[in-house]
Amino acid sequence: FMNSKVKQAQKEGASVADISAGLAYSVIKNALFKVIKLTEASQLGKKVVVQGGTFYNDAVLRSLKTAKGLGARIVETLRGADVDVKAISEGASDTTVAVVLESAKVREGLNLIHSLCFVS
Repeated sequence: FMNSKVKQAQKEGASVADISAGLAYSVIKNALFKVIKLTEASQLGKKVVVQGGTFYNDAVLRSLKTAKGLGARIVETLRGADVDVKAISEGASDTTVAVVLESAKVREGLNLIHSLCFVS
């Protein structure tokens, strides 16, 4: 599906930069609206934590910066799975959230955060 859309955009004269930006945005759009199942981006908090190789791609990271408020969604997800959040802090950048969990629940918490943010 995506391949055919890219080919069509190329035929219509879209630049590589525009196609790349569209692909990066689609990664974030999929995570927010299909994986996390938000109805609008305003449901996110101000800061976002990222994990995984996808975010070594600056275009994907910049696309995520347009979304707001993932910190609150992380807390809801963790608490919903009986993983108590001992502390949470929004970082200095637009994409950082630090979360403190009890040691027995760290792996489970990280898996939940990863699923929340990146698994489709």
